[in-house]
Amino acid sequence: MVDTSFFLEALQSQLAEPMVINSVDVRGLKRTRDVLILSCLDPIFHARTFDEVQDEVVALYERLLGLDIYSSVRISLKAVPKPDFLLDRDADLIGSMDFDVDDDLAIQHMLASLPKKLLFMLRDDIRAAGTDISTAELMTIFRKTSRRFLASEPEFMYGQLEQADLVVDLVEKSAISAHAGTYVGTVTSSVNTTVALRNITGLGDTIRLESAHSMDYSRTFRMDYHLCLDANPATPFTVSLYKQDYDWKTSSSHAEEVYGLSTSIRTPSPFGRHTIAYDASLRNISSLTDQASLSVRSEAGYTAKSALRHEWVASSEDSETMPRHGARARMATEVAGLLGDVNHLRHETEVRASTTLPGDITLSIGAHAGFISPLFSKADIMNAPSSDDLTGAAKLPSNVPINDRFFLGGPLTMRGYAHRNFGPRIRRLSGLAKHGSHVAMPGSDAVGGDVFAAAAAHLYAPVPLVSRYADVRLHLFANAGSLLLRDPATPLLSKDTANALASSITTTTGLGLSWAQGPLRLECNLIFPTLTKGTSVEPGSLARFTSNRALQERFANGLNLAGLGLPAWQIGIGLSFF
Repeated sequence: MVDTSFFLEALQSQLAEPMVINSVDVRGLKRTRDVLILSCLDPIFHARTFDEVQDEVVALYERLLGLDIYSSVRISLKAVPKPDFLLDRDADLIGSMDFDVDDDLAIQHMLASLPKKLLFMLRDDIRAAGTDISTAELMTIFRKTSRRFLASEPEFMYGQLEQADLVVDLVEKSAISAHAGTYVGTVTSSVNTTVALRNITGLGDTIRLESAHSMDYSRTFRMDYHLCLDANPATPFTVSLYKQDYDWKTSSSHAEEVYGLSTSIRTPSPFGRHTIAYDASLRNISSLTDQASLSVRSEAGYTAKSALRHEWVASSEDSETMPRHGARARMATEVAGLLGDVNHLRHETEVRASTTLPGDITLSIGAHAGFISPLFSKADIMNAPSSDDLTGAAKLPSNVPINDRFFLGGPLTMRGYAHRNFGPRIRRLSGLAKHGSHVAMPGSDAVGGDVFAAAAAHLYAPVPLVSRYADVRLHLFANAGSLLLRDPATPLLSKDTANALASSITTTTGLGLSWAQGPLRLECNLIFPTLTKGTSVEPGSLARFTSNRALQERFANGLNLAGLGLPAWQIGIGLSFF
């Protein structure tokens, strides 16, 4: 038997032998400027061994594709042999495999004469064979791997190589592209129209114009300028101009317009990804329904916001859509108040962990919490309603504007509740009125909260005879959450706040099917409300299988499914579920 550990050490030492790039030939450049290509190529010129060269070639490939301005990237290394060391290609390579496995010097000499790519292939094949194999098996591996190498390198000239020529073939994407389609996000789905202008200045930049109309009647128009700093896709810089129109009449009896300018930069680190952003916006709460509550009415008008935001994300999950193992953590902090009418500190923390149990069953557990608090005291922004107006457990007034508070609900945040329908609510004015072509029924307005905590546990199991053909899994889950609109006189970090959160916990359980397809995930669940206390669950707050606004409002005074303990169906589709 032969101990292959010595061969692996010898192979690795040969891969650490000196090797440099002799020349570079970049083909297919049209609009790209030389400074961008030189910035991408710079690391490879600092490689000094074949191992380093191979690593930098892979990094160069990923960097060029990540710029999103090339439709095709091909990179090849052509060896430059020493002219006095050229031998017959096939016969000498195969013939050099005759050596004494007990002669360490002969092994070192033989490996030193082999091409570097072949050394990589031999290392992988010997590792796969194990640590103890017979001499005959080892010789067979050497010969088979050599023949496979020769078949893959028809232009190879055998010799001891120390230099290589780098050839990069690029195909640039069209300067102008247009796209129309659908987008599924973490809140709603939309129909998008996008026009992109790529590589206009030759520095890998992109100007993108986008128009989106979502299923909840919201609209977004934005223009983004995107540039990868130092030609590195891991450090994108973005400047955006946008206008957003939100229609919250069904849940909160108002609409909202936002005009904004934002800029952001993302940087990697050994412990995750950091994003720093600045956003300046002008918000307008308008188009109030005739039944809008007094609290919502007091919010009407314009507010200016200037905020600095930092987000940190670290993940070891094997899939963001439906992870089988790994963990993910996210922390986001926003400070507003440098300019404008709004001042606050807003923070969110989210953690999730998944593991695979026997029987291909996946257990996933997550928690999500956040708070928002004014940085300094100011006059209450909303008139305090009477106690008869309040249907939730929270107290008003609040110093945080309604469009900065947290809203939960929907299949992606709190299963069993429609979007923005979980948490404190305020009674609307009595009577029946119309807004536009839709009827606003009596009920209550969701007003959000400034402190929340939520948790979720999931079990995913394969579907017999189905999961082997598609990533469809049986899904059993439990959600728990609490959203609180606290009294400004109550300290954020206090026992009273903790008790108020605990006293308003609502839980739902359910089962259904989850299907992961590419970056999207579809859930179809049967929801069972198990515990409802503290926060109000108004008639119609549970999600219904309909996307038609007229039907949603028609059933707004239907059965209180949560109060009756009856199950309800809910379908959700998105990029990331909690």
